[in-house]
Parts: sequence; structure tokens; C-alpha cells
Amino acid sequence: DTTLSKSAPYRIRLNGMPLQAEESLVLLFSDGAGKAWPVTLLGPLDGPDIVLTPEQLAPLAVGRGQLYLVKKQRKEIEEGLYSVLLVVEYYTKSQDLVIVD
Repeated sequence: DTTLSKSAPYRIRLNGMPLQAEESLVLLFSDGAGKAWPVTLLGPLDGPDIVLTPEQLAPLAVGRGQLYLVKKQRKEIEEGLYSVLLVVEYYTKSQDLVIVD
């Protein structure tokens, strides 16, 4: 399990390319009270590191929790009279957390 301290910045390193302009990343936390809490980051991002501040982590309840990531790619295609919006989502496996003050 990974320990997440609500009083310190929490760093996540992404594998692969940084987020592009048409991409977003949703960090989905579940906390010790069983509540879900999303953090959405919009691309572009400069590098592979994401740092969440203690203020962003404040709503989480202490206890066991989980985190998983959802990367979303959005693309609009205009072709003559037709307009198509594609949204593709990629999900990671969940990571077990221990949330502490």
C-alpha cells in the first residue's frame, strides 16, 4: 500500500507522453469513509510529474482508500455535413492507499 499524507504534496509520475491539449486525466480517489473524489487535470502538461497540494487532498477522509486514473482523449472530426466527436478513455488498475493526516 502507498501512504498518502494529506499534509504534504502528493507526487504521481506518469509513464509515457505528457498530456496533450486534447487530453485530460481524472484521478479518482475513494477514501476511508467510502466516498469518491475526482481531481481532473486538463492538458497540455509539461512533464510526467503531477503534484497534488494538501489543499487538493483535504477532502479525503483518513483510512484505507484507493486511487485509479482515467486518461481521456477527445477528438472532433468535421467532414462535409458531418461532425463526429470521439472520446476514448483508458483506465489504470486501482492502487491501494493508506490516507493519513
